[in-house]
Amino acid sequence: MKNLSLALLTLAVLIAIPPVAAQAPTIDAAMAGNTYLAAPDAAGAWYYNPAALASIAGLEAGLFTMENWKHNASAAFEVSGESDTFALNWGGYQMSQEFGLGAGYVDAWGANTVGVGFGKSWRGGDMAWGVNWRHVDPVVGTANNIFDVGLVGSLGTLGVKSLEGVRWGLCVRDLTGDVKRTWDLGLAFAAPAGLTVAADLADVTNEVESRFRLGVTKLFAGGRVKAGIGLDDGDLTFGATLAGGSLSSGNISFGFAWQERENSDNSLLIGASAQWGG
Repeated sequence: MKNLSLALLTLAVLIAIPPVAAQAPTIDAAMAGNTYLAAPDAAGAWYYNPAALASIAGLEAGLFTMENWKHNASAAFEVSGESDTFALNWGGYQMSQEFGLGAGYVDAWGANTVGVGFGKSWRGGDMAWGVNWRHVDPVVGTANNIFDVGLVGSLGTLGVKSLEGVRWGLCVRDLTGDVKRTWDLGLAFAAPAGLTVAADLADVTNEVESRFRLGVTKLFAGGRVKAGIGLDDGDLTFGATLAGGSLSSGNISFGFAWQERENSDNSLLIGASAQWGG
């Protein structure tokens, strides 16, 4: 019984550590190998890399002229698999103020996570920094309050002129080291044939388990369809989203993501997202 309790406690701690299991899934990230450090979707940015809450406005738009808030919300639900994932995420930003906010709730592998994030543009919008807070309540053991800090920018801001279109992301997980501090690095860039390529190295120093992630996405049908495929440390992922409705000042998309899992049943997520305002 003692050994069983120790095993359950170890599993709970691993679940609480971001590089091992991405706990805040959105369909966009899940279908493309869970790559999200340099170019996360806006709804999940509060968790994946809070700096992107500002960079989505600053780095991609270039000008801070939008006066109204732009909102992005998403929901994801596992219909097949063992994690029983349910996630709700929101992110919003205002270009004229050069900052963004985000929040979310995730139930995965029996552990509950709630949190908020903040991102702020830096150096005239060329870079951004961000911080988040997550309260993780594992299946076994003590709940933890975890803080992450992130940075995003382009290689051009680092003086690499020939690679100005390549974005980089850095996130230090569990900054205070209450569970286990880890470092994540990522790159994202536009490739030929309209592809977007992203690569992440989670837990660079192998404090828990280093993972290499690679994802490719492409838009079809005038941007209404987005398809993605990737590898999460060798496990295949793929999926797609379809813009299937409209709001008064935005749109609604529906999608799915299939994820191969080496040590458990493969996972199928379905979800929806909405964008409005701006």
